[in-house]
Amino acid sequence: MAFLKRFNAQTRSDGESLVESVLRNIRHILNTKEGYGSMMPNFGITDLTHCSSRDAIIERLSEQIELALNQYETRIDFQGIEALPNERISEISLLLKCRLKGESTTFDLIFDSARTSVQVERSAL
Repeated sequence: MAFLKRFNAQTRSDGESLVESVLRNIRHILNTKEGYGSMMPNFGITDLTHCSSRDAIIERLSEQIELALNQYETRIDFQGIEALPNERISEISLLLKCRLKGESTTFDLIFDSARTSVQVERSAL
């Protein structure tokens, strides 16, 4: 039952803001390997080792993020993902654009392809 509480907008830890709750849920969704952390379709990120270029990884990753967040984080209105420059070869930086409860909010996503993990923070923009 605790797993399902992650998707309930009314269930937040004491003192956790809506933005913090959304960030926690996005981190959970995007750091789950699809098919392993949950049997729900499109929950998590699939293996991207078959992608032959950085551009292919960015395109496929963006598609998966959009699909997963539209399905499992209903407190945001997805508006797009933009690739950002990153000097580290094993990381891909993305800017997630979305609306949160009527306000414009952006999140910075850094995908580490070596560890297949995603860091998510509220953007300073």
